[in-house]
Amino acid sequence: MINLAPKRAIVIKDGKEEEIGIEDIKKGDIILIKPGGSIPVDGVIIDGISAIDQSSITGESVPVDKKVRRRGYLRNC
Repeated sequence: MINLAPKRAIVIKDGKEEEIGIEDIKKGDIILIKPGGSIPVDGVIIDGISAIDQSSITGESVPVDKKVRRRGYLRNC
């Protein structure tokens, strides 16, 4: 399942989107997950509502509904 995890993520820094490798993500970074995207690391949703692809962790191919302040099954942070 680890092969399903994305290798890069979009991080919001100084109000701008920046794509970085997941190894460069730091605790406290804000990560943007676009529709249809996979979640690269563990975290808490701080804005928005969406169905999230958790297949890289659970192996389940059906997206799971998530909303603000709900913990997603992601990788690590």
